[in-house]
Amino acid sequence: MSTKAKQNFTEGGLFFKILLFSLPIMATNLLQMLYNSADNIVVGQFSGDPEALAAIGCTGALVNIILNALIGTSSGAGVVCAQFLGAGRRDGVSRTTHTAMTVSVIGGILFMLVGLLVHRPILSLIVNEKSILDKAALYVFIICFGIPAQAVMNFGVAILRSIGNSRTPFIILISSGLLNVILNLVFVIFCNMSIAGVALATIAAHYASATAVVIILLRAKGEAHHLEFKKLGIDIGIFKRMLFIGIPAALQSSAYSISNIFIVAGINTFDRPYISANTIAGNLDNMLYVCMVTFTQSAMTAAGQNYGAGKADRVKKTLLYTLAQSIAVGIVVSTTVFLLKEPIIKLYVEASDPLFDEVVAATIRWVSFFIFPYIICGVFEVLAGFLRGIGNSTPPMLIVLFCCCLTRIIWVSAIFPNLPHEIESLIWCYPISWTLSVIVALFVLIRSLKRLRKTLGGTDTKNASESAV
Repeated sequence: MSTKAKQNFTEGGLFFKILLFSLPIMATNLLQMLYNSADNIVVGQFSGDPEALAAIGCTGALVNIILNALIGTSSGAGVVCAQFLGAGRRDGVSRTTHTAMTVSVIGGILFMLVGLLVHRPILSLIVNEKSILDKAALYVFIICFGIPAQAVMNFGVAILRSIGNSRTPFIILISSGLLNVILNLVFVIFCNMSIAGVALATIAAHYASATAVVIILLRAKGEAHHLEFKKLGIDIGIFKRMLFIGIPAALQSSAYSISNIFIVAGINTFDRPYISANTIAGNLDNMLYVCMVTFTQSAMTAAGQNYGAGKADRVKKTLLYTLAQSIAVGIVVSTTVFLLKEPIIKLYVEASDPLFDEVVAATIRWVSFFIFPYIICGVFEVLAGFLRGIGNSTPPMLIVLFCCCLTRIIWVSAIFPNLPHEIESLIWCYPISWTLSVIVALFVLIRSLKRLRKTLGGTDTKNASESAV
């Protein structure tokens, strides 16, 4: 890996460094999202099974609980690595890399076993029709075998991004994304495998990505993050710091999916067009989310490096720049999706589907409602990423649990049943929970900035760096 691919956020102009770092991450995140989109488009257009799209849609919340737990935990490794890098501690970067990759293998296997054990009982709580339940359970059963690869990939990508390298993950995901699409088409069209086919294609792409990430780390000779098999193991001190930052982030991410299980249960009280609309709207939802959450990673990495270097002014600039860029991108992407929503939606629905018009109409109604308020979600995610970057990971988790997750559960279980049975009545819980989360996060941010001024404001760089890590 070339050192030119890395960004040092502790020196030079910050705004365009953040932007150049963010763009490959955005493209990478979009490619990851296309894994699921490709599954949905292929089964919707070519499987010949009108229930396949609804079945995959029902699995989204459960699959995302596991995936978000892995991504959240890996972010702890990324923050620790970035802080060591900012402080000039090569030994710390190396120990973090080897600890992270060891944890990814062990954690990936454990998550796989848990997923295999609990997927059907959980799905049975949210899916009413047995035929859809059987297909959804088959999809998740196969996907679970790809969890170890997802863990290795996400931890490896977190390490690469923490040192300022966002291009390499982008290239890896382009290649594996193309592989996923090709295998989807082969398995569904030529092998008539439907849901099983798209699941197998997805896990094949995950293992290809994981293999590529490991090879990149193995070949980074002379770099602090160089991976050597003989050094694999768990440094207890670093592992504790990773968990201190990563577990709250994982719980924060998983909390969204837990609350979404309740929302899916509410959606399943509607007719099949709205169940299918949930799948399609979920993909467009993810498109918006991954574009704006890009700046969460940027805020975390740039803030982490500068916090480790003891540069308080640059830490604050990181927050302002990532917020501005997230809002700007949110406006552009939301407007684009809103204008092109109908042709995009029709990609997911087979023309021969007897409910084609109803599914398209239901999805347009859904997307038109939530698309612009989604910018509020982007603001909160940047605030949460910034707080994690300076080592303050618990408050964002608590905010999500109480302001977001609990609000949605109360809305779906207590408020929605008393409102007109319209889809808008259900999904009002999204903008309400986002707005409440932002308000509380701003109060936490003000307190954290005051503490930051005391911690870094009056110290020289060396002492601040040592205290940061």
